[in-house]
Amino acid sequence: MAAKLLLLIALFARPAFAADALIGSWDKDGAPASVVRADHTARIGSDEVKWIADGKTLRLTYANGETETMSYSIRGNVLTVTMDGESEVYTRSAAKAGKAAKAPPAEKAGSDKLSTMLLSEGAGELGDAELKVSRNSNGYPILNAGGKEYSSCN
Repeated sequence: MAAKLLLLIALFARPAFAADALIGSWDKDGAPASVVRADHTARIGSDEVKWIADGKTLRLTYANGETETMSYSIRGNVLTVTMDGESEVYTRSAAKAGKAAKAPPAEKAGSDKLSTMLLSEGAGELGDAELKVSRNSNGYPILNAGGKEYSSCN
């Protein structure tokens, strides 16, 4: 199911250009997980499916007629799919990254409201923090960014 979620999210990154962003091969934990094709078919694990996306939601239809719907987001080469409150993170396969995998150009710090809100200083470029989320033994999220772990205390 995790591979299915990845595929669904990857397919619907932007409404007008969803296919451009989602098309390609996606890995989960370093292993091949899915292949999304421009003809709106995909292989997720061993399943062949048809997909449709609207920029926020991805729907997969299996050969037996069963469907799965999930939300997704895509940023650069990272696809996050959420279904039934659980998220899966996928990365674009290096061999298939190509044009669709290019990250948007970095913005200068302080050039937008978000930078100001985050108290960015100087004229350096903003970049991807490669945020990863895991859970501790109690199920609480642990954020990992820039080599540091962040968690909440209750």
